[in-house]
Amino acid sequence: MAQTVAQHSVASFTSPVNGTSPIDANQVRGNDNTLRSGYNDHDADPGIHLQSSAAASRPAAGELGRKWLTTDTGSVRLYFDTGSAWAEVSYLPLAGGTIAGNVSITGTLAVTNAITATGGVVGNVTGNASTATALATARTINGVSFDGTANITVTADAGTLTGSTLASGVTASSLTSVGTLANLTVTNPITGSVTGSSGSTTGNAATATALQTARTINGTSFNGTADITVTAAAGTLTGTTLASGVTASSLTSVGTLSTLAVSGTTALNGQTYTWPSGGGSNGQVLTTNGSGTLSWTTISGGGGTTTNSLTAGSFLTGGTFNGSAAVTFAVDATDANTASKVVARDSSGNFSAGTITATLNGAAPAGSLSGSTLASGVTASSLTSVGTLSSLTLGGTVSMADNVISRPRFTDYAETYTTPAISSGTLTLNLENGNVFRTTRNANITTLTISNPATTGNACSFTLIFDANGTSYTITWPTAVKWPGGTSPTITTTNGRSDMFVFYTNNAGTTWYAMTAAQNFVTT
Repeated sequence: MAQTVAQHSVASFTSPVNGTSPIDANQVRGNDNTLRSGYNDHDADPGIHLQSSAAASRPAAGELGRKWLTTDTGSVRLYFDTGSAWAEVSYLPLAGGTIAGNVSITGTLAVTNAITATGGVVGNVTGNASTATALATARTINGVSFDGTANITVTADAGTLTGSTLASGVTASSLTSVGTLANLTVTNPITGSVTGSSGSTTGNAATATALQTARTINGTSFNGTADITVTAAAGTLTGTTLASGVTASSLTSVGTLSTLAVSGTTALNGQTYTWPSGGGSNGQVLTTNGSGTLSWTTISGGGGTTTNSLTAGSFLTGGTFNGSAAVTFAVDATDANTASKVVARDSSGNFSAGTITATLNGAAPAGSLSGSTLASGVTASSLTSVGTLSSLTLGGTVSMADNVISRPRFTDYAETYTTPAISSGTLTLNLENGNVFRTTRNANITTLTISNPATTGNACSFTLIFDANGTSYTITWPTAVKWPGGTSPTITTTNGRSDMFVFYTNNAGTTWYAMTAAQNFVTT
């Protein structure tokens, strides 16, 4: 335990034990508040200790009422033994400082300088402190946000207006409709649309220069700004007589006319005909002079006869026709082998004929052909099968359509050679175009497509040759391509060199067995 003031046993107090200020050694007072000149003159007060503020310097708490006074932190601090712990006694320092804990003031607090409240002010304040430059929470006024930091313009909701008269300063409005007006005085032109009847408006306002919405009359648009010509639909006509002013028509057909009066000329098929004025005589017919002028003419030989007669020729029966009576012409034919008769088939489609020596053109029944050699002019056939051919020479393409050729023996044959190009990273090998492919590697191959292999159960193979151009390019092989050991070969990149690979499948390309035939051979 630290020594009390009375236990120091010195004649005079020349300097404080723990610091120099604010304790003055020459102004030490006893418990009776009288000045003392030395420690021996002090009243013994074992309850007050002058010592370091460090908690380790204090005796263990447990004696209720003891005080511990320190000054080593630059300020006076007083601790009180509560009987179980040391508690610091809070007070208001005269020369400033920090107060820990709550301070309760029952009187008036006078502050000459500004108050800094880092945790905010709780309760009511008066004076200028009760105002602020901004609201803590912005509020909306008629939907416009306002926090007090700037002016705003508030548009009033029409439904919130009160009173029945607008302020005199209101001289314009964007209203699009109003209620019923007892009277309205307008000094300037009214723009826009005006509704109402002529009885509710006066002057030119009762009319308009254009319809707001154009209307169609018989399909012709009309808005009142210009004259229009309306073509009436024929089905809309009423009555049975055209107006007397209608003197022409482009009708191409009419119904049954009870009467037809035509005076002057008539145009038919581009030819204008001039009609005779009279009705003609019995037996006369209308004739033309070749220029469209019609006239009534009497035909020689009597009424209803023609100028020239019609006589049946060879192989026809019926006599002569001159227009005076009906005549039936028939073909003089028979199915028998009869001279100077037309050959006709009987009811079964057969006929009897002798030897025909003329050359026949057309399709003869296959069973009626004789001989063993087709004429040299026969160059095409739609035969689908033939017998045994001792030899066959083909001058064109034969498509077997994936059918089987049994027991062939070929000499002097060739495989079709194609040179597909790499396009946008894709190389397509179409086996219907050939079985040997040669490609210049001038781009990366991201997609390799092998199309139209033989069907499952048939062996199919092709050869692929890559020509290098001196640049290294990548190739992505299809997953169906299988290489020996599971590793694809490194493709030659030297310019003027080539690699050759062979591919084989027997399951329609589900799996391609790939083999390296040769690499890095010189091709230039």
